Amino acid sequence: MMKNSVMIGMNLKRAVVSVALIGAMIGFTSAAPVQDAKSIFQSRYDLFTKAFLTKDTKTLGNLLAPDFYTGPYGKKIDRVMMMASCLKSNGLFETRSRKVLTAVINNNKASVMVRQVSERSTPDKKTGKVHVFRLEIVCSDTWVKNAGNWQIKHMKTVRAKGFQDGKQYKGKILT
Repeated sequence: MMKNSVMIGMNLKRAVVSVALIGAMIGFTSAAPVQDAKSIFQSRYDLFTKAFLTKDTKTLGNLLAPDFYTGPYGKKIDRVMMMASCLKSNGLFETRSRKVLTAVINNNKASVMVRQVSERSTPDKKTGKVHVFRLEIVCSDTWVKNAGNWQIKHMKTVRAKGFQDGKQYKGKILT
């Protein structure tokens, strides 16, 4: 009988320690619920897309972290270069939509997977036929919270697909 009560006591202590450890782990990560995180960043991406299309550098500047960078096409683009490209943009081949696929917040940092779609229509100089080009990209982005404001720190392309007139392009998309 004594042996059974010692075993029960030890198992109870292990259970209490396990619950305490789980509670401590939950308390240390202030992870927002998945849907809330997706909503937070969907609204930020909507602002980003609109700012770029309307050349609103003030809004874009608020969305880019001071140490922002991305590296498509084999070159590094920093915050200053991104702001300049917004002003130079002619809107012919711009991102039309971004959809948040996943978002995880951990304290003042977030990892977000986003799908973006860009399109443009271009007439063939010889035939006059209008071709529609579409680019679909999935990015893994890092956001940071600076002074209570979520800002994009890094954008990384994970995969890209190109289409011409609805048919997938077989060549290299991003170099």
